[in-house]
This record gives sequence, structure tokens and C-alpha cells, in this order.
Amino acid sequence: MTSTCAHVQQIHTRQAQLYGQIKAALTSEPVAPESPIIALNETDFFGEALACFGPQLPQMDGGLLKKMVYLKWHRPTSSLIVGTRGFATLSQSPLQHIYYVTYLITLMIYVPGHGLEEVEVGIVGDIYQRAPILRAESHCAPSFYFGSQECNCYAQWSSIREVGAYLNPVAIDSVPTGSAFVPWLKAQFALKDHRPHPVQKGPGVVMLQLKSQAGMGIGVSEKGYVPELAATAGFRQALDQTTAQALNLDMMTSLKTLGLPCDGRLLNNGMGYKIPVIVADYLELPRTLRLLSGSGKKKKAFVDGGYEVSVMRSIGAVDGFCQNFLAARSHTDAYQGKHICFEDELARLKQEVMEA
Repeated sequence: MTSTCAHVQQIHTRQAQLYGQIKAALTSEPVAPESPIIALNETDFFGEALACFGPQLPQMDGGLLKKMVYLKWHRPTSSLIVGTRGFATLSQSPLQHIYYVTYLITLMIYVPGHGLEEVEVGIVGDIYQRAPILRAESHCAPSFYFGSQECNCYAQWSSIREVGAYLNPVAIDSVPTGSAFVPWLKAQFALKDHRPHPVQKGPGVVMLQLKSQAGMGIGVSEKGYVPELAATAGFRQALDQTTAQALNLDMMTSLKTLGLPCDGRLLNNGMGYKIPVIVADYLELPRTLRLLSGSGKKKKAFVDGGYEVSVMRSIGAVDGFCQNFLAARSHTDAYQGKHICFEDELARLKQEVMEA
């Protein structure tokens, strides 16, 4: 065990050394001040930068890897980002069963002194025309995987999927099957300067699933770098909910009992709230966004990052099962006794989207 821990520490030390060398090289070069992103695929330290992400990336031919991933430096936060080239998939909305095409990208963000953040990105429609709609959702395994009714996380996530489908529907009868299906699917998005552009140019929707921020960033530590933020956050969230139910506590009291942060996204100078902004910069989104959120902290992070933001409220649904969760999280009884059905909330959201 001791030798294993020592080996892991050596890896982290080496990653920090490589990062320091890359940062020194990049900060010494003149860059246009308006550009928050520097592309690194064609630089001499492409391989060294990838080593900062540890064993998550396969040991493969560097030339092939350069075609499959994009490596970038985020200047405002001095973070390293590696993202997959991405792929298109035929999706179906959960309530109205509307077909649409999503372009999926996976990002890992190396933030020194903080941790390795993981984000799944879903792009629907043309995100480079007018102001795209963006929803950043913290991962919630009980809700997403097992349909837990004690929170409204899945309902909120379903809302943004329904909106994306509503704005960019695909006539399923026009989609080829058999051997012609995959070539058709691949042709629905074209990469231009690393940007995914759709054939069907409906209003753009960006869906961010923050895998490393389960439990509102519960995996973060003020004591230093956390190499496996997603795994740490997922286990701590399960431990929190176990403790809450076993001891009859609300969510916030349970977190305090365990000595865990009530909102880990605020730690390390609010880095958790900056992650969606880093993703927006990585994607090179327009500087005007429509943010689907009820969080003032998320809006502030985008404004501080140089974006002009309009906010559309996201509720998803409220019933008697999740009211305690909402009250504990928001420190208010605003939803106590209220029932907001998913269909009514979705209708409101669609109308707000079309009027914006």
C-alpha cells in the first residue's frame, strides 16, 4: 500500500512539474489579449501537456491522438483542457419522444491545486448563431440513473433535452436505417476549425453534464489537488444521502455532520462555478448567452468571464417528494406546499425561449 501511494504521489509531482514548464512557456509568449484560449495540438509540448491528465488518456500513437483530441490552454484560469473530437448521435427527448441529433464531446480540465474536472457536453443545433441556450447540470446518480424523486435534478435535465428537441426536431421517417444510418449520422455535423456545425441550423443549445460536481462540488478539497474529482464526488454524495436518511437529517445538516462543504463549487476561489465558463471559452461560443438556471452564482461567473447573459429560470418540476431537498438547498420555503408539473413548466420554458 505504501509503495502504491508513493507511486501515485510521484505521478502527481511529475504532472505538476510538467504543468509548470508548460505554463512558463505559454505565459512568455505574446497572445492577443482578447483570446482566452490557446490551441496546443501543434506545439512542441503536446505530449507533455497530455501527461498532466495521467492514465485517463491511452498510450497511443501521437499522430493519431492529435486527430482524436484537441488540447487547449485556458488563459484566465491557467487550466489545461483536453477534449475529444466528438461524435453525433441520434437522440430522443424523454417526455415527448421527439428525435433530434446531439453532438457529444467529453472534456477533462486540469486545474492545478484543485483537481481534474470532467464534463460531458451535448450540442444541439447551431451554437454559433445568435445567443445559444446553455444549461450546466451537476451530476446526480440517484436521479439520473435510478429515477430518484427526492430531488428535481432529472426533471431539470429533461427540460433542456426537451427544449433542444423542440428547437431542432428530426423527421424520423427521413432517417435511413441499416448500413446507411451511420454515414447519415456522421454527416449531420461538420467540423470547421474544431467547431461542430450542424446541417440543420436550428437555435443552438449547449448541455453540460458536470460529472465531477456531484453533490454541488462535494468532491473538492481546500487541502489540495484531487486527481479523481468525479469518483470522489460520487462516493461522497452517496455517503451524504446515506447519512441523511439513517440519521433523519436534511441534506445540508448531513454535509456538516460529515465535515463536507455545503457547496464545494465555492472553494478554491469559486473554481467550480468557473468550469462552465471554461467550457464556453473552449467551444468559442458567442459572447452573448441565454443561461437556463436559477443560480445567481452561475450567472456571475459568466459575467465575470466576459459574457453578456440573460437568465431563464429552470425548475423542472416540484412535488411533495422533493420539497425538502429544495428547501434545504435554497435555504428557503418558497416551494413548500407547491406543485409544479413537468408539462406546465416545459410549456412555460418553451414560450420563454421563443419570446427571447
